Amino acid sequence: MDNGVIAHEYFHHVSNRLVNEAFGLINLQGGGMGEGWSDFCSMMLFVREGEDALAGNDEWQDAYGTGVYVDNSAYFGIRRAPYSTDFAVNDLTFQHIQEGLALPGTVPYQFGASGEGNSEEHSTGEIWANMLWEVYAALLNDSRYTYAQAQVRMQDYVIAGLKTLGLTPTMIEARDGILAVARATDQDDYELIAAAFAKRGIG
Repeated sequence: MDNGVIAHEYFHHVSNRLVNEAFGLINLQGGGMGEGWSDFCSMMLFVREGEDALAGNDEWQDAYGTGVYVDNSAYFGIRRAPYSTDFAVNDLTFQHIQEGLALPGTVPYQFGASGEGNSEEHSTGEIWANMLWEVYAALLNDSRYTYAQAQVRMQDYVIAGLKTLGLTPTMIEARDGILAVARATDQDDYELIAAAFAKRGIG
């Protein structure tokens, strides 16, 4: 069994419960973000302190697959591309939730290069999860925080951001929820997070 998949499924309970009293993620982007939140939760389970000491991962930019044991693919896992802050590993941005828009083609994909299925919930979720990974990496790379502090802060922002959402949320609204929480908490975090989202197309 893959604990990452178990964590993924468990977090559906969390995101569904916290958005509009368990009746919010009924739209396509909402359902996609549900998948993305769950993938990101699984990443927070298996990413470990000190991995930035590994060659090529000094800023948490390496390839991180999810569901790698299920699919027996240590690189891709069960998604089109592994999660990464490096565009040479994952080049997908917000525009790639658009059905039929061909993927950039600058990196290898496990499937879906034509853009067919971009709007499917799991594919949309990949975009949202990678945006959250960009945010988390920005906090991990901030010298103000230890690994544990950055982890707790990210967890707090994700949960509080979920609580800001209502019926049928969009990615823009979910981004704004996290930014609102960060702005009320720490101006430097707000700026880091805004830049991380902008990097992946929702500035």
